[in-house]
Amino acid sequence: MIDEEWLREFDGQDPEILAWAFREHRRESEFFPSIAAIFTLIKRRKWELREASEIEARRQDCEQIKAARAAGKLVDFADIKQKIAKIVAAKQIEPKPKPTAKPFTTLSYSEDRRQELLAQIARYQEQDRLSAGLKDAVVVS
Repeated sequence: MIDEEWLREFDGQDPEILAWAFREHRRESEFFPSIAAIFTLIKRRKWELREASEIEARRQDCEQIKAARAAGKLVDFADIKQKIAKIVAAKQIEPKPKPTAKPFTTLSYSEDRRQELLAQIARYQEQDRLSAGLKDAVVVS
């Protein structure tokens, strides 16, 4: 019965990782392993293997980059920046200025339109002055 439970629990696990977990448990504990303890060790081993695999992949990537750089197939960003600066200096290229919006004061009006707008402003100011006076007035019934 117990054998069937252990087999059912660990069905589908990698045999090498499972064997490692049992060996590790024997080294660390003097008691019979629980299923939970073995699963904990399995998780730890899978994490260790994944980490080792990722480290190896990064190491290989670094080696490939070094080899490509040595063969002249890979250029650093600093090299690209330096080459662009040389091209710009050689051609005397000025950076294009950013377009700016025209200020409102550059609008030009005909004299008639200008007088009309000034009269409109004066009317609005008068209305504001009158409405402010009404607010201060006391209502007598």
